[in-house]
This record gives sequence, C-alpha cells and structure tokens, in this order.
Amino acid sequence: MNKPSDQDSVGRKLDKIVQLLEDIFILQASSVNMKRQELRKVLGVDMKRVNRISKHLEVLQQKA
Repeated sequence: MNKPSDQDSVGRKLDKIVQLLEDIFILQASSVNMKRQELRKVLGVDMKRVNRISKHLEVLQQKA
C-alpha cells in the first residue's frame, strides 16, 4: 500500500496538472477574445488569476 507521503505527492502533482490545464484554457480562450468574466465563470477560478494570465497574451498581441 502507498505511504501517505506518496499519496500527498501524487495529489500535489495532479493539482499542478489541473492548474496548468486551466492556464492553457485561459490563454486559448483569451486568444479568441472570450470575455474574461465569462471565462472566470466557466473555469470557476479567481478573476485575478484570469487577468494575470491573459495580460501576457495582450502584450504579445501589441508587439505583433
């Protein structure tokens, strides 16, 4: 049977994977001009997080 520390490690890794997938979704949705408020509702994440991630896409679009 797995030790509790092994289960904690797997849980942390899974949480990180979910977080990265959400970040990718935020970037993709922002690239097609999905409204940030709608995006926040779909993912159920904090608006600060959506703004923090999507602002990087705006900077790239302004440079292009």
